[in-house]
Amino acid sequence: MNITTEDFPHVWSYYFDYDLNSPSGLIWKNPQGKAKKGNAAGTKEDNCWRVGLHGKRYKVHRIVWFLIHKVLLNRSEQIDHINRNPFDNRIENLRVVSQKLNNRNKNKTKNNRTGVTGVGEIYKNGDLKFISCSWYDNLGKDVSVNFNVNKIGRSLALKFAKELREAKLKEMSESMGYTVDHGT
Repeated sequence: MNITTEDFPHVWSYYFDYDLNSPSGLIWKNPQGKAKKGNAAGTKEDNCWRVGLHGKRYKVHRIVWFLIHKVLLNRSEQIDHINRNPFDNRIENLRVVSQKLNNRNKNKTKNNRTGVTGVGEIYKNGDLKFISCSWYDNLGKDVSVNFNVNKIGRSLALKFAKELREAKLKEMSESMGYTVDHGT
C-alpha cells in the first residue's frame, strides 16, 4: 500500500482492529514487518501504548478512538483515560477533552501531605498557619478558602477543608467534567 504521512489516520482501519482481548486494545488486521495477523499491536512506551506504522509512532488510544468513532482528533484535543490508567484503552474508558480538562483529572501529587487533592498547608516563617482548600471555578478562576489553624486547630481546619473540597468536587463533576476519582 503506497500512502503519504497525511493518509495515516485514514488507513488505521486497514491495519488495525479494536479488540478488548488485546492488552493495548488493538490487534493487527493487515500486519507489517514481523507482526502476525490477529496479534496484539503496540508496546508500552512513555506511559501509554504506542504502535509503529511505516516508520512513525502513534498513541494507541487515539487510534482506538478513531476506529470506533471515525473522527480524527485535532492536536488541541486529548484523550482522557477516565480511570487514569493510561494503559486501559477500552473505549468506555476514553473521552475527548481539552488539555485543561485533562489536567483536572490527575492523581494526587507525591508531596501532598493532607491526603486530598486541592487541600494544602500554608506555612509562614516555618509555622503552619492555614489549611487551604482550592479549586478552579467554571470560568477558570483559582478560588481558595483558608482555615486558620491558630483559631480552630489543625484537625478541625483539615476537616473543614476536606469537607469543602468534597462538596466542590461533587459540584465540579456535575458541571465541569471532573471525574469522581479526581486526585485519588
